[in-house]
Amino acid sequence: MNFNAHALAGDDPNPMSHVEVDELKRLVSKENLKFIDPVIINIGAERGTSTLAMLEERPDAYIFSIDIDARPGEIANVRRAGLDARRVVRILCRSQEVGELWPFWVSFVWVDGDHSYDGIKGDIESWWPRVRPGGIIALHDYFEGEPPANNPSGAGQAVREFFKDKPIELISEVERIRAFRK
Repeated sequence: MNFNAHALAGDDPNPMSHVEVDELKRLVSKENLKFIDPVIINIGAERGTSTLAMLEERPDAYIFSIDIDARPGEIANVRRAGLDARRVVRILCRSQEVGELWPFWVSFVWVDGDHSYDGIKGDIESWWPRVRPGGIIALHDYFEGEPPANNPSGAGQAVREFFKDKPIELISEVERIRAFRK
C-alpha cells in the first residue's frame, strides 16, 4: 500500500477519521471547488493528514499551512507520499494574525488549529472575509452541544454564533466536519 492521508487517519482519538479524510478530499475536489490552482489555507499542520488529503486530491493547489509550531512531520509526510512539497508553504505564526494581514483571496480555509472557542472564533472572523465568492471555509472538531471531555473543542459554539444570521450555505455535515460556501 502506498503512503497517503489514510495512513495517518484512524479511529478517534486520531486527529482525523478515514471518513473525514474522504470528505475533505470531496470538499476540495475540482467538482466542488471549481477554481484553477486554488489557494488553500490549512490552519493546524499537526503531522500533515489534512495537507496530504488536499494535495492528493488537488495537486494543482497552493497550500499555506499555518501553525505555531514547526511540525516537521507534515512536510516529511508530503515527501513520503511522493507529493510536490513545493506546493506547501509553512507559516509559523498564530493563524488569526496571518488572516488579519492576508492580502489575497483564498479558495478554501481548513480550520483545525487552536480548538478553543476564542481561537476558532478568531480564525473564522479573520479568514472569512478573505474567502472568495464561491469559496469554502470548513472546520474540524465541530460538536452539537457540549463537546466530549477528550476533545473540548469550541468549534460548535463559534460556528453557531458566527453563521447564525448570515446568508450562507452549509454544504457538509460529516462526522466532526462542517463546511460553508460563501
